[in-house]
Amino acid sequence: MLGIQVKLGVHNEARLLPSLIRCFPNTQTLYIQSVVDGRPVPNLKLWEELEPMDCVKLHLKKIVVRGFQGTRSELDFLKFIAKHA
Repeated sequence: MLGIQVKLGVHNEARLLPSLIRCFPNTQTLYIQSVVDGRPVPNLKLWEELEPMDCVKLHLKKIVVRGFQGTRSELDFLKFIAKHA
């Protein structure tokens, strides 16, 4: 189980998330606390450019997103996970 609080709309924080997930390759449950700080969120292409993570494809069984507000960056992250898990 891995729990992470992240601002998915902030490029520097969002790009560290895949590296952190790779550090825990046997994670079966991923808890994401999405934090939106009220600033305009840029449209990040980060998730489209990433290679699939083997640990996500092989082990991840459940993802829980808290604080979801439907921002573009949150949706892009969820699409990445849905496509590659």
